[in-house]
Amino acid sequence: MRLISLVFLVLAMLVGCEKPNEFVPPAPPTVSVATPIEREVTEYVEFTGRTDATETVEIRARVKGFLETVDFIPGQYVEAGDLLFTIEREPFEAALDSARAQVARSQAAVELATTTCERFRQAFKMGAATELEVAEAEAQEKQAHANLQITEAAVVDAEINLSYTRITSPIKGRMSRELVDAGNLVGAGESTLLTIVVQDEPLFVYFTVNERELLLYLEQRPAPGGEDTASKDEVQLRLADGRLYGRTGTIDFADNQVDPVTGTLQVRAIFPNPDGILFPGLFARLRAPIETKIAMLVPDIAIQRDIQGHFVYVVNAENTVERRNVERGALHGRLRVVKTGLETDERVVVVGIQRARDGVKVQPELVEIDDTMTPETIETQLNDNPDEAPPNNGEDETPDNDGEDD
Repeated sequence: MRLISLVFLVLAMLVGCEKPNEFVPPAPPTVSVATPIEREVTEYVEFTGRTDATETVEIRARVKGFLETVDFIPGQYVEAGDLLFTIEREPFEAALDSARAQVARSQAAVELATTTCERFRQAFKMGAATELEVAEAEAQEKQAHANLQITEAAVVDAEINLSYTRITSPIKGRMSRELVDAGNLVGAGESTLLTIVVQDEPLFVYFTVNERELLLYLEQRPAPGGEDTASKDEVQLRLADGRLYGRTGTIDFADNQVDPVTGTLQVRAIFPNPDGILFPGLFARLRAPIETKIAMLVPDIAIQRDIQGHFVYVVNAENTVERRNVERGALHGRLRVVKTGLETDERVVVVGIQRARDGVKVQPELVEIDDTMTPETIETQLNDNPDEAPPNNGEDETPDNDGEDD
């Protein structure tokens, strides 16, 4: 037993005498960096509003009758004067024939009264009639003429009512659906609403401007009649899904006073809509240019946010990461304006942000900024220039960006 114990003791001493493995620190993480670019950008002020038709007409039945036909397809475009509905015509045709017959009777009465009056005048000259009889004959003649005018007016009224049985579109525009089906009685006691037609080419956008934005816009806007006045009146439209409408609009109306309750001014812009993409009632964001200046831009994916605000990571001359608190500006494509907090010669971390921490050593690889910068395009750029890109040790390059947009 003692021999066995001695053997184990010797083995333990031999193991303890071996040199421990030396610790090899890991290589610094690889990040992609880019220097900010400077370019001319246009600053905008933004407003929210709603689209509205330039003309909206409610099509109503103006006479009583049974609806015979619906002569349009819901949602289609119609021209002014196109037939939309027909109401039974027979009662109104009969009324028109009756009115015309009354006119014929009144014309005969006028002829008779005229002849009678002339005979009394001749008889009065020969002493065969009194002055009173002549006066009565003249009065009857005037009454006959008045009755003729009444019956002629009745003909016009009957013709108008008959014309109301053919309901046409008063404007060019897009149709809604029919609100009453053929076979129903319309116009009984009220002007029955049949459908609505709207003109959406061009299209209005109504929005309100608060006092601060109004003053800012007016300060930057040239005096009326200046060379740039028209361009300053141009506005762009961004739809609810974030897409920018492809055509530019112009401001064509502003109210003549600010609402003292809300402190806002109602303004209207007009946009061409030849393709019918826009509909009345859409939520819209408008932006109007107020200033063009040189600004510093970085990829939006490089800007992070925490409880202290927005910031970026930069790599200094010793390849150490430093935090820079920044003030963001407007988004231009995939690039974001940085108003303060950054110098033009600093190297900003754009990919590998999750591996960058304040005070950490990194291995930077320089890339160039462009308007389409994404992690995928940066990887492609590095692959196209392998001599400029050190290995990234297989680490993930997905940026830790909150994706937040103003």
